[in-house]
Amino acid sequence: MDKSLDELVRAGRARHASGKGSGMRQQGWGGGGESWERRDRRDSQGARDTVHMRDGWDNRCAQGSRDGDYRNGGVWDRLGGSIQNASRRASWDGAGRTRSATDGAASYDNRGMDSRGSYSDTRASAAHNFQEGDLRKRLRDDRHAPDLDRQPQRRKSEGEGHGNRAQDGKGVMLDDEGYLWFDEASGVCTYYQDRRRKWPFHTDSAGKEHLEALVRANATLRALNVELLLAAGEPGQIAAEGERLYVEKPTLRGNQNVTWSFDEYGHPGLQLHYLKLKSWQRFTETYALLERASRVGLFDSAAPDGRPLRVVALGGGPGYELLATRRFLEAKPCALAGLELINTDVQPTWRGYSEALGFQFHVFDIFSGGLFEAIGVSDIDYVIISYVMIYIAKTPGDPRHEAVCDELKRLLQRGVRAIIVSERSETTPACRMMESRGVRVVRLIDQSMGVDERQSLFLADAAAQTVGSEPADTHRKLTFPNVPFEEHKIKRGGAAGAGGSQTKWYS
Repeated sequence: MDKSLDELVRAGRARHASGKGSGMRQQGWGGGGESWERRDRRDSQGARDTVHMRDGWDNRCAQGSRDGDYRNGGVWDRLGGSIQNASRRASWDGAGRTRSATDGAASYDNRGMDSRGSYSDTRASAAHNFQEGDLRKRLRDDRHAPDLDRQPQRRKSEGEGHGNRAQDGKGVMLDDEGYLWFDEASGVCTYYQDRRRKWPFHTDSAGKEHLEALVRANATLRALNVELLLAAGEPGQIAAEGERLYVEKPTLRGNQNVTWSFDEYGHPGLQLHYLKLKSWQRFTETYALLERASRVGLFDSAAPDGRPLRVVALGGGPGYELLATRRFLEAKPCALAGLELINTDVQPTWRGYSEALGFQFHVFDIFSGGLFEAIGVSDIDYVIISYVMIYIAKTPGDPRHEAVCDELKRLLQRGVRAIIVSERSETTPACRMMESRGVRVVRLIDQSMGVDERQSLFLADAAAQTVGSEPADTHRKLTFPNVPFEEHKIKRGGAAGAGGSQTKWYS
């Protein structure tokens, strides 16, 4: 009887606890009963040493943080139809990927990327440890990744099959995991952003179409992740470890100002759960952010002369922000000549996911500066920064955070029309840090119930002359209402009870 990925994860937890992770031990993800934290502590003594990786998923790190030097042979890329070093049989030629950092100001050396490990070699290596067809079937499970070898089938009618179970009050399930529902009678689409599906959000048929597009796009990314789990060996245990990292956030609980460390962020098991859960939040919040920005006139400007509208995401991970951007802007007059969407992140392993969605990808760290040069363009129209400011521009007076704000102002002076910001905290210090530099900041969420700076615009001088402060059509409901959620403001007494972030339920 085939097992679902949930069952494999449970089995992986048990194997991890009992110390029977032989495949994990071989592949370097801290198997054999050795926890992720113990592995980090053990390797921290070599924080300034270059670590050569012989096995494809050996991911030894210097404290699992932004400090130290990395030679990370476990990085994979879908370049030219190959997965680089995603298995034991895929070798690196040359220096590999080197990451050097001083106080978090990271730079990347991408030389020596000639990998002899082809995609077919990777699949063959996975079959060396497992009966691949059977494992693909187990990992695929009808509640997780799709079977890419099968032709699409007609969606069954209400209640006809597992994939479309009807549920009172929510209608028919539109995805395979119970995060998306549609009630045809009322026209209400219900979706969830949290892991336990405790907090429902609602949209209409238009929002439903966007979310169904997200589900289709995410199926491709989930399938890529399955291949990585297969190639790594002990996929159930790796998925279980990734779930633990996703839920417990051990680095965030420490003294580092990051949710996950550099290497945790590249862990294929963590990425599995990131794709599964963060997709809903990042997509809907970015769409709502762009809709609010449009209502104050940000996108009323003419299309660029002779080129596509260019939007760059900083810290974009797999690319959900740009997916929402494409859905929102593709029909706008400012994008008549097309859209060029470019994704950046400090973690190179997001490249394959991003390119699968059709976006260019560049490794870039804002602390290093030089965005135009890093991505090789002379013009950028908009920059999107989602859930990154809290790490890079949070503390006034901090030299590194002040330097980031200086760099953002330089982007605006160089031709970026606006920096479009989404954050988790209702009080976002970067807003005042940019205002102190003479940059006009527009807070897009209604402030009548208290300060809320989770969605904002940093405007160039030209845009500041035309963009309003209040939306011209406040009567019209957003496609994704209550995103980011605001009902807690009423419970706390409106402006009188306004305080810090109320977003702890996101997990």
